[in-house]
Amino acid sequence: KQLNKKKHNKEIQKRVSAKRQAKSSLDNYILKQMHKQASMELSEGRKNISNRAFRDWNPSVYEYNSKSRCYELKKGINTGVDVPRKINWNL
Repeated sequence: KQLNKKKHNKEIQKRVSAKRQAKSSLDNYILKQMHKQASMELSEGRKNISNRAFRDWNPSVYEYNSKSRCYELKKGINTGVDVPRKINWNL
């Protein structure tokens, strides 16, 4: 009886440890997939923004010039080279 009890306990321990390992490996797999998905979403790279969208995001920087029918950058505003000076709105 004692030998059978020991065998039974060892089998139960094996089953429990196998079940834990399976669950752990599944959790690790899910975690790796989530990490992979997040890194793909974050590493898409920069996408260029259109001039109109830039003007919509920064309306206080531009003023409308009725003669040329376009938005022009206000005087006295220091910007980088990639900021459009004039945006033709009537295309």
